[in-house]
This record gives sequence, C-alpha cells and structure tokens, in this order.
Amino acid sequence: MLLVSVALVSVLLGMAWAGQPGPPAPDGPVRTSGELATEPTPDTLPGGSGTAARAAPGLPRGRVASAATVPDVPRAWRRIAAKANAWPPAASPPTLGEVQTLPTVPASRMRDTLGLNIDLWRTQDGYQDFAPVLAKVTELRLRHARVGMQSTGEHGLARMQQLGRIGVRLGVVMGDAFGRYNTAPFSTLDERLHETVMPYVDSVEGTNEPDLANRPDWSARAKGHQGSVVQSVVAERGEPVAVVAPSLGRIANVPEFGSYTGLADAANAHAYSSAGEPSVPLDQWAQALQTQLPGGPVVVTEAGFQTDVGQTKYHTPLPAEIAAAYTPRILLEAIRRGMPRVYLYEMIDRWGDPFGVDTAAHFGLLNADLRPKPAWTALVRLQRALLDGGAPDRDVTPLRATVVNGPADLRVLAFRRTDGTATMALWRAVSQWDNQTLVPTL
Repeated sequence: MLLVSVALVSVLLGMAWAGQPGPPAPDGPVRTSGELATEPTPDTLPGGSGTAARAAPGLPRGRVASAATVPDVPRAWRRIAAKANAWPPAASPPTLGEVQTLPTVPASRMRDTLGLNIDLWRTQDGYQDFAPVLAKVTELRLRHARVGMQSTGEHGLARMQQLGRIGVRLGVVMGDAFGRYNTAPFSTLDERLHETVMPYVDSVEGTNEPDLANRPDWSARAKGHQGSVVQSVVAERGEPVAVVAPSLGRIANVPEFGSYTGLADAANAHAYSSAGEPSVPLDQWAQALQTQLPGGPVVVTEAGFQTDVGQTKYHTPLPAEIAAAYTPRILLEAIRRGMPRVYLYEMIDRWGDPFGVDTAAHFGLLNADLRPKPAWTALVRLQRALLDGGAPDRDVTPLRATVVNGPADLRVLAFRRTDGTATMALWRAVSQWDNQTLVPTL
C-alpha cells in the first residue's frame, strides 16, 4: 500500500516554518587555493553521492582539487523540462472528486532545484569569517551556489573550493562584457576557472544583466562575451558542465536579446515578483524567453524578496514572515513548471545597514550577523522533509490521488522517494501582501 504523508507547505496563513565588492584581501581563516588543493575532497554533505573523486579531464592537477562526479547537467535539465511539458498547465487546479494522476517528481528534485547566490568576495559583516557561513550551508543541506568569477583577489577562489569540498556545485558567472564589478580580463577568469575550481562547477553563465549597462550595443556585446564563455568549457561539453545564457534586468528587453541557440543550454530568468505572489513572474519569464532558446529549459538565477518594510525607494518590500511563505512557493512553482534550478537571491544580507539606507542590503535569507530570517527556517524544514537520494531527473511512478475539495488556486505536487513512499505538497497560489498599499491581504 502506498504510504502518503502530507508536507505542511500550504502557506494560506503565511506560516513561517519556523553594493560594492568587499576589500580585495582574504579573511584570516581562508587559505589559498594551492593549500586547499592538497587536502582530501570528500562529498560530505548529508545525502552526498559518495562517488569516487576525479579531476576534470585534460586539466592540470597542480592547483585543482578533485571532486565527486556530478550528473550530465544539460541532459538532466532537458529531461526535467520535457517531463513537465506532459503535465496539465501549472496554473490549473486539480480536478475535484476524481482519482487523478498528480505531477510527481523525485524527492531529490527539491535539493537539486534549490540554489543560493553567495557573494564569496565580500569580507565584511556575515562574510568576515567564512567558517560560520559553511556551517549554515551544511545546515541547509545546500547543493548549489551561484558565484561570481569577477574579482582580482584570491580569497573568493579559496572559498569556492571550500564549498566544493563539502559537496556544493557551483554555477559560475564568468565575468562581465563591459568590465563592470571590478572584473578581471576574461583570459584571467578562464585560467582561474580551470586551475582552481572547475571540478566543482556544473554550470557557467554569461554577463549578468547586460541590458542595465546603459550601452546601445549591450545585446551584441553580451552575445560576443557568451561565445567566449562557451569556448571556455568546450573541452567539457561531453562532460556535465552546462552553459546558461546571460540574465536580463528587465523582461521588456528580451526581444532585443535575440536567439541564443548554440550559445546556451538554458535560458536565464531573474524572476523577481516585486513582493507579489511568486508564480506570476515565473510564467512571464518562461513565455518571454522562448524567443531566446525555443523549447529549452529556463534556469532562475535570481529571485527573492526585500524584507525591510521601512524602505520603498528602489525595491518593494514585504515582511519577513510573508517572505517565509512565498519563498518555498518559488521552488515549488518552478519545479511544477520544469525549471531545473532556482538560485534564490541571496544567502546573507549584504551588510547590517543600521541606518536603513540601502534597500539592496535586505534580500538575504540570513541577516548580516547570520541570524536566520523566517524564510531560512522554512527552507531548512522543507529540505529535511524531502531529503532523499537518487538522480533528480529519474523516472518515478506517478502518484494517483483524489482531491475531494479545494479552492481554484490550490496547487498540488507529489515527491516520490527512492523507497517508493511519497510526500505531497499543497499550497495556494494566492497573494498575502498588497505590494501597492504594503498591507497584508489575508
């Protein structure tokens, strides 16, 4: 008999399950990449694969720490997107009173979907000592981090290795087509990628939000830079590395981007909802990006919420408690749409902002002193509820169930474990915060 447990993912009541680059100098506990490369590299996070370590083929081993083998990421992403296309539309409620086949994914899909933006080059506030950051990464059972290969310092590279050595796979933004963000020349970034962190990388990405560079040639420059990104990993194209298209700051600029067929394995969405219900921007970006990569998967490289309700100048805020309700729904809605990866923005508040002057400082799931916000606690509990092994794109037996009653905005998604049991997530695609008047709606 099928054992079905109900995960408390419903967030109708808003329940909480509960800048500038840093100085170019490493903090005390962080060692150089050469020192890190001499140590063993077990895949130590709970639920790790435990596979034999290896180095990327054809790469020098002098400074490269070996890493556990990862799946063929481009293939997995394509399979995930294709499977979701066979389901009813994501915005359709389940049919009431009838036995039906629910959208069902491997339980490991949750852990493989969840990623965080982590600013490894910062050395102040929460990033001053990296050991506590690593401890929080382990608490979350994090498997994926989006990081920038942009600074000229060394401490960020050492931190990438430290993440890799505990089983975190890196999605690396490969510099900038316009030289913003204190980036090094691309040839230098390419060399550092291959000599220090390539075994931990499962995807590389082009220029971040080139449309915000205020350059008339932004689209052409971004596409030229993307060609360099592809060439950087051409030797690994038969290996697990995926190439993600550049992101955009504004969805209205997608038509000018043009096609990226042959230049990317996945399109790239910055699916911020401006403190609104999170499923809407996922649908908007998925539809718009079909012109960029027709039929291809969509990776969400940024999505999140500004939680200082006293600041409204640049980013619409919402209370931390409602962010805790919305944040798991970003992941569930993305999985429901076949989006294989979501990098939430961001892991830690940019800085303490004691005078409340920087809205961009409050997107973290952790405060600047690493105290968890309610959304962090919600994600920790969600991960624990669904922690499981197995490939995230493997075939699973669909769950058949009867939904007796429910509102039109009810959403259901089943997660199948390797032992055959299942967990069912239920939530409502309903707004809990008026992003105009800034008051709760429930």
